[in-house]
Amino acid sequence: MIGSLKQILAGIKDLWGRLNPNQRVVASVVLTAVLVGLIFLTSLLRHVNYEVLYSGLDPKETGAVVGALEKNKIPYVLSAGGSTIKVPSKHIHEARIKVAGEGLPHTGVVGYEIFDKSNFGVTDFVQNINYRRALEGELTRTIQQLDEVQAARVHIVLPKAALFRENQSPPTASIMLKLHPGASLNGRQIQGITHLVASSVEGLSPSNITVIDYEGNLLSDGIGREPVAALTATQLELQQQVDSYLERKAQSLLDQVLGPQKSIVRVTANLNFQQIEKTIEQYDPDGTVVRSEQRISQGSTEGGQGENIITNYEIDKTLEHIVENTGNIDKLSIALIVDPIVTDKGGGVRNRSPEEIERISTIVKNAVGFVDGRDQFEVSSLPFDRSHLAREQELLDKAAKRERRNSIMHKLEKVLILIVGLLILNLILKKIAKAVDLRRVPAKSRAGADEQKRLEIDKKNKMLIEASNIARQKPYEAAKLIKTMLEES
Repeated sequence: MIGSLKQILAGIKDLWGRLNPNQRVVASVVLTAVLVGLIFLTSLLRHVNYEVLYSGLDPKETGAVVGALEKNKIPYVLSAGGSTIKVPSKHIHEARIKVAGEGLPHTGVVGYEIFDKSNFGVTDFVQNINYRRALEGELTRTIQQLDEVQAARVHIVLPKAALFRENQSPPTASIMLKLHPGASLNGRQIQGITHLVASSVEGLSPSNITVIDYEGNLLSDGIGREPVAALTATQLELQQQVDSYLERKAQSLLDQVLGPQKSIVRVTANLNFQQIEKTIEQYDPDGTVVRSEQRISQGSTEGGQGENIITNYEIDKTLEHIVENTGNIDKLSIALIVDPIVTDKGGGVRNRSPEEIERISTIVKNAVGFVDGRDQFEVSSLPFDRSHLAREQELLDKAAKRERRNSIMHKLEKVLILIVGLLILNLILKKIAKAVDLRRVPAKSRAGADEQKRLEIDKKNKMLIEASNIARQKPYEAAKLIKTMLEES
């Protein structure tokens, strides 16, 4: 390929040297036209017609839709300040199907704008339905403003007013939430959502609101219920937080020492949620203190005097009022699994020694605050299943090969465009050179014809001059010759 390019360039240089200045100007104009044509042709081939996929989206919805398009590798462009998304015409239907499969967009709910257009012919039933739709839509929009919430649906049931209060059914509501990947809502956030909806609907109690996620998991368990049930849910959440916290502490140390995916640690904490208040009153009989002393003096007429002393003692007393905190750790159960295979720096493979496993166990115990006699610890050395790592590596290799192939194809595309341009330029220059040669050949031909004609004329003139000289010098013979020619003709 390099040799062919060199030959083409050498041919172009040779042709360029054979052209005169005027022809070079013409060739430059033609070359410029060819380059402009190639650029236009390339841009025309690369031009993509975009159509509007969605418009009027808020930034949060735009980000969600763009994420879905990037996930499915569909090209897009943003316009109108990011509120409008356009995709190529050939991908418009695929994009709508893929984005709809992600449950997007979410802003297709109706709020109080449903009442912007008044209709005097609307019945009370339709008006009540529209009010409920508007209320559900506004609550949906408000809930979707939470960072963790990707989508939400709110359903409200407003019973008809009964004649007697004891026959009146209370309003109820249900909320379905779709959270962003990796996001979660704690009990306080769920309680906030239920109270938000309850405060927006007249007569609605938080205990009559059910919150679930898109997988059908009940999120409102213990929210708005009796204090004992709510406390149980809080205790379970606190225990899970303690377990996760201790596991992260131990696992982070193990990953730094052994490497990632070389160990697994699990911790279960038994917490004491008993609320105990103690009042201790202690007396020390040996420690007495004089609290007060009273002296009474008595006299008589006989001159005798008497004194009576009354002493009050205070016994030493200690009063303690103790309120023990709830959530104290009663017991920890730790399970540790270590990969027995060790890869040395030199690439060798060996099994872990019992001393290494013992040191690893000590690290985990110190990380979680293990107490002898109170806690339980179990360690095992078991081989890990790494088949999924091979599959993941295979997928990564395929992706890398695909990227390299696309890069090479992109470069080849540029080289092919350059070669085509050079070939076209070479053909044009050859045609120009051929045209120049053709113009030179007719010029030479015309010059030769003119010379031949001139020679013939000169020959004829010479013959006429010779004939005149013969006629003057030999008139008799000239007359005889003319007579003979006339007779023959």
